[in-house]
Amino acid sequence: MGASDGKGHTIPGTEALGKAIAESFLGPGVTDLDFVQICDYAATAKSGRELQRFIHDTLTPFQPARFHRKIPTFHWAGMATTNFDLVVERAYEQEPDRLQRLRPLVRDTPDFIDTMEKGDLLYLKLHGCVTAFEQLNPGMVYSTERILRHKEGRAAQFSQLLEWAKVKTLIFAGYSLRDYNLRLLLDEIIKDGDARPRHYIVKKGVLDVERQYWQERRFTLIDSTFEAFIDELDASIPGALRKLAVAKSEEPTSLTTYIASHRRESSLLRNYLETGAEHVSAETVSPDGTPQRFFNGFDLGWYPIEKELDFARPLTQAILQEQVVVTGQLTGPRLVVLKAHAGAGKSVMLRRLAWDASRRLNKLVVFVPSTGYINIEALQELVTLAQEPLFLVIDDITQVSEGVAGLLSAAKQDKLPIVIIGGARFNEWNIRSQNLDSSVTAEYELRYMSHKETEDLLVQLELNDCLGELKHLPHDQQLKQLEEVYGRQLLVALHEATRNGHFRDVIFDEYSKIVPREAQVLYADICALHRFGSPVRAGLISRVHGISFEQFHERFFRPLEQVVSLEVDSRNGDWIYRSRHPYIAEILYGQVFKTEDERLDNLAKLIGRLNPTYSYDRRIIGDLLRGSRLAELLTESHRGVALYDLALSALGEEHYILHQKGIYLMRVASDIEGLALAEDALLEAAELAPTDRTIRHSIAELALTRARISTDPIERAAWRNEAVTKAQTLLAASNGSYAYHTIAKAHIQALSDAMDSEVEDQLSADAVSDAIKSAEETIRNGLKRFPGDSHLLTEEATLARLLENDERAERALHRAFEGNKRSQLIARRYAIVLRARGKLEEAREVLRQALEYNPGSQDLNFDFAQISRLIEPSIDAERPDFLLSYYQRSFAKGDKNYRAQLLCARQLSLAGRISEAKVLYDGLKAAPVPFAAKSAVKEEVLRDRTTPRIFNGTVVKRFGSYGFIELDHNHIHCYFDNRSLGDEEELPSIGDRVSVTLGFSFFGPAARNLTVLS
Repeated sequence: MGASDGKGHTIPGTEALGKAIAESFLGPGVTDLDFVQICDYAATAKSGRELQRFIHDTLTPFQPARFHRKIPTFHWAGMATTNFDLVVERAYEQEPDRLQRLRPLVRDTPDFIDTMEKGDLLYLKLHGCVTAFEQLNPGMVYSTERILRHKEGRAAQFSQLLEWAKVKTLIFAGYSLRDYNLRLLLDEIIKDGDARPRHYIVKKGVLDVERQYWQERRFTLIDSTFEAFIDELDASIPGALRKLAVAKSEEPTSLTTYIASHRRESSLLRNYLETGAEHVSAETVSPDGTPQRFFNGFDLGWYPIEKELDFARPLTQAILQEQVVVTGQLTGPRLVVLKAHAGAGKSVMLRRLAWDASRRLNKLVVFVPSTGYINIEALQELVTLAQEPLFLVIDDITQVSEGVAGLLSAAKQDKLPIVIIGGARFNEWNIRSQNLDSSVTAEYELRYMSHKETEDLLVQLELNDCLGELKHLPHDQQLKQLEEVYGRQLLVALHEATRNGHFRDVIFDEYSKIVPREAQVLYADICALHRFGSPVRAGLISRVHGISFEQFHERFFRPLEQVVSLEVDSRNGDWIYRSRHPYIAEILYGQVFKTEDERLDNLAKLIGRLNPTYSYDRRIIGDLLRGSRLAELLTESHRGVALYDLALSALGEEHYILHQKGIYLMRVASDIEGLALAEDALLEAAELAPTDRTIRHSIAELALTRARISTDPIERAAWRNEAVTKAQTLLAASNGSYAYHTIAKAHIQALSDAMDSEVEDQLSADAVSDAIKSAEETIRNGLKRFPGDSHLLTEEATLARLLENDERAERALHRAFEGNKRSQLIARRYAIVLRARGKLEEAREVLRQALEYNPGSQDLNFDFAQISRLIEPSIDAERPDFLLSYYQRSFAKGDKNYRAQLLCARQLSLAGRISEAKVLYDGLKAAPVPFAAKSAVKEEVLRDRTTPRIFNGTVVKRFGSYGFIELDHNHIHCYFDNRSLGDEEELPSIGDRVSVTLGFSFFGPAARNLTVLS
């Protein structure tokens, strides 16, 4: 109150605003109703949008009063309001001595916290704002319906306020104690328990009974107006003391040497390198640590790198040589992915890469830890200022895949020289990073330790007195112990070898020995959250357990010191917890929460406290509610539904929650009724996010599942048709094979039904023939775009098994073919059945006759070449020109038939026509296909149907982790790397004579089963 519009009017309170709305929308006679009732009727009389515009027009003119402008002169931890006006925003705009930048949050916005800089003040507009008066979902909270659904679109904001209530002192000002909004907030805070600081309510005219009532609820009433309260604060706290909280250093940073002397980095870039990433340089400081904690699995940042506790791994040097040293003239971005299993040492290797690239090679390196994020604008600025390539090393690229995709897009457009090197677990990459697949330029796998690496690890353990139980054994026995377990993750090997016990037993034994019991429970909950990889915020644990960080440190720090790490989150200064390693957390979670009821209780306790305003929590929410994962933990649907309903209640009607609920119900459903519930959830999700292709694909899969469960033939066919129709709409924009896979499954299901028919007439024969055609065509088109795709190859094998014993299809198609040999469709269907039944020569003859009538048919030429290879496996190497004539006619220049192009390039290579093959390989390299598919080695050259052909050659080039062999056969140059090795442990050297089998990828010929010849 007290704000004015400069024309002698002061801002209306709730009662006055309600009367103004009533007069404008409802006419005379209803001004005595309360504000909420008036808004109910006004929105009905006209519309919610018109009501919001009226509120906007009424409140927008008002400017802050004198005392409002004192608010920005204090340093606040946070601010929230249920008001719609702009009084506070304008106070910050108008006050030159403001200590913080106000960042209003009107609705839940993903990654909003990540965009905040140090010194920014989060301002929650819990009931909306006049700046968003045209926004109806969520709109302003003014009517009964809106109040009842006040968390929709703002659940994270309310969660943030409740989190503050657990760890900060709140001051409620400007509210009547009869105010519904205030009581709603206070009731939520009280419901969360008393383990929180004391809060305050500023109001004029406090009654003794009020004071006593609220005192019992840990609220202290201050009898004052807000104006008097602010003036008292202003008089009591010296200005100099307030400014200490936000003092900023203008000292040169570690970037100074990379930037021209007349230029300076912006506050945005400085803030990013303090909160979301780190410039790795000679000034990089490592935290404290001990070798024992490092070898026990703790993430100690740069400590083990600076102290050289890690052992040399050839793959590190290979990536440095191939991706950092030899960069040439970069005219755009590169994306390099390092994949590994959990606990293989990926994070340590990435830090070593960043450290050596900066300190040894003097490159501009930025490291993004697991707590970090991607700020595209800041990174663009850095590259522009430095005028040299930027090497961005990311600990877990799957956590920031959307940001990386945006950065790659911007870097391609501006031709920025950025090399991104990101780490990922195999399974997480497949789930979370499909949007990056086609942008990958190089991929590495961190494999099991070699004998030499095991020796080096032993040396480090001995030097740092970390041998544990190995200390009592002679060296050869120590090595044997480690080598017996090195085939597993490095983390497992370290625990099992040094503690002489099974990994799972060691982990559970640690847990069992934790005292008191409260510390054990706390550790289990931290593991339940950290198993997904994201750190666990102290504010979240405070809400879950009603315990502040100070209480945690006092009561539980020592009992948990060996299993939980603490660190300050550079983004907001709060504390975060982690278990020693996400893999350890995953193992322990399964051991502690063994039954479905125990898992449900634990997940239910956590889900309502997670705050999606924070990217950490949002990642955990996504993993925790992932339908496919949850279906394995909670197999009985009523438990899973209870958890999803709790999530929807706590976090709002979000499309991703409803989508995962639908997937979960589809996975656990055993009947039509269960699938109907899945449909309800998926349709709700689609309504909230109508353009989301993943939801639409799930709806197509649901229809297919219904077809599989149904027992009525007509109903099964109808559901299959719906699945195909829905999946077909996704084909054009698809960056993966999922839509093709769904359609193929539907057609194969239709074929199976047609073949099960007991009636054998022309109609049933036509049904079989059509189903064969549809299934084969879908698989063929899918494999054209995604050669070697495992899902489609599985369906191809399923189709072959179905046709293997079906004589009816052969008889019917024989008659059809004899009647019309010009038909490509009939010939190809007939050949498919003959091939499935093992009649290869007859199948080739059918295709040959069809080719006489259709010599230009790409599909017939391709099929004829393929079956010729199947009949005579050595024909491709012994008579390459014969096959080449068919493969060259199996595609058109510039089309997306990548499978035919690959086989044509393969045949050109085998024919010694290397320059012609190179043209095709260059096109295949640039194809918009996932890197894993492009780099996969397939189409091996055979001697007979089961035996690969052996080629001899000489190693002519070697670059770190890969090289090239010149084969004696037609001087073919083939690629080799660690994946090419047969029984060899190390890559061969230049000049070595080797034998290999030969396969092909989109990049060209590739060696397999490499053996060095004596």
